[in-house]
Amino acid sequence: MEEKMNSKERIKMVLAHQEADTMVYSFFHQHQMPVLLHSCGNVKEIIPELISVGLNCLQPLEVKAGMDLIELKKQYGDKLSFMGGIDVRPMADPDPSKIEEEIRTKFAVAKKGGGYIYHSDHSIPNNVSFSQYKRVMELVKKYSAY
Repeated sequence: MEEKMNSKERIKMVLAHQEADTMVYSFFHQHQMPVLLHSCGNVKEIIPELISVGLNCLQPLEVKAGMDLIELKKQYGDKLSFMGGIDVRPMADPDPSKIEEEIRTKFAVAKKGGGYIYHSDHSIPNNVSFSQYKRVMELVKKYSAY
């Protein structure tokens, strides 16, 4: 069972990583490279700190862990880019409208102002057929146009 971090634990963890993150992120920025962080799970609590040390893009925005692309885009979209947040579970649903709704609603918000890259929120499960995934890619193409 996952427990929520108390304030002291959170501060200790943030401070322990802040100096190292700042050094690493600064190195990449000095070489004109953006910094993308792949972080599974729910990292909402530390997004402000990640932004402050120079993170450019957060990925994969795992839906079942509580990462909400629409909420994050509204809260941090002017400071951070996002990659992911498309729930893989509707991809396997026999009703194709489920994944279309997932992609359509999230793209409508996420692509506003730029700063969004399509990606699923997790590995594509084995129960997603090739034809279902082909449909996903068609929907991505359809709804991602600016």
